Amino acid sequence: GTVLTGSKDKTARLWEASTGRPLATLQGHMSTVWHVALSGDGQLLASGGADGTVRLCETDTGRSLASLHGHTGGAWGVALSADGRLLASGGGEGTVRLWEAGTGRPLATLQGHTGAVRGVALTADGRLVASGGTDGTARLWEAGTGQPLATLPGHTGAVRSAAPSALKIPSVGMVGSITALSDPGVSTTMVSTLLAMITPTAPPAWA
Repeated sequence: GTVLTGSKDKTARLWEASTGRPLATLQGHMSTVWHVALSGDGQLLASGGADGTVRLCETDTGRSLASLHGHTGGAWGVALSADGRLLASGGGEGTVRLWEAGTGRPLATLQGHTGAVRGVALTADGRLVASGGTDGTARLWEAGTGQPLATLPGHTGAVRSAAPSALKIPSVGMVGSITALSDPGVSTTMVSTLLAMITPTAPPAWA
């Protein structure tokens, strides 16, 4: 297995878990690397930094593939789809951005949060995007169209991360120094209803 890390030293690093051997280093950020993500096949490494950029590199070679610009106030969250084709990022300006991971081509800018987006996540099939922000909400989006599907209120502090799944949508809210592992205001019925809004036969626009 591998371990992926991001650091104040402006790098993201991939390590071999069993030995601690460094496998790849992603350089180029001008400030702290806030978040890192690895594609399902382990071939792509993505990082988001306080400098507002999102960077991609090959894990096998460490070669830089793209430096993506658009966020202001920092790129606080990044996520890659399981197949490594779609990249999502969240920024300090309050937007979620979708990119074609292979080329760095911007696909969509998702607006709705009224504060910085601190966490993003993608379902395994890349159809749904979840985001959490300092406005205290978690939001659910359809990746193929960029359309908002739901706003999940309830947290009384910044939502640092959100994770969609086929069965439920857990979220992590930071209230001071207390971490709430789930939002009691979000029921299984609500989540099932939200997921039922997705048309499974329609492929994402980026497919």
